[in-house]
Amino acid sequence: IVIICVGGRFVVENAVVIAQSLGLSEFLISITIIALGTSLPELVVSVMAIREGNVGLAVGNVVGSNVFNICWVLGLAPMIAPLAIPEFIAFDIFIMFLSTLILLIIVFAGENRELRRQDGVLLVLFYLFYIWNAAVRG
Repeated sequence: IVIICVGGRFVVENAVVIAQSLGLSEFLISITIIALGTSLPELVVSVMAIREGNVGLAVGNVVGSNVFNICWVLGLAPMIAPLAIPEFIAFDIFIMFLSTLILLIIVFAGENRELRRQDGVLLVLFYLFYIWNAAVRG
């Protein structure tokens, strides 16, 4: 826990320095570099699980992580100190909702409830659109 806290502090402090030195917003750094860094372990676990035929582990890893982040992280943080949600994040919350809706439609509209290669391409393109849009917004 101590290493995670120290590492977390290191990441936050340096992300702010990087954002300021590049003239980028802290929010843009957080939804790109920090999000990528925290999600890479999930990606590795999911890919390895799929390659070994453990699809439930791959899906559970992603679903569990997202539910944990929304309910636990966003639940615990304001218990420590108030968490003001800036107005500009409304669009990003909408995108989070929309991406979940797209996933639900893909999974439940299909006969076999499976994600196919073209579905993966669609989701990755949607993410790239989101990052492009966030960069344009600043």
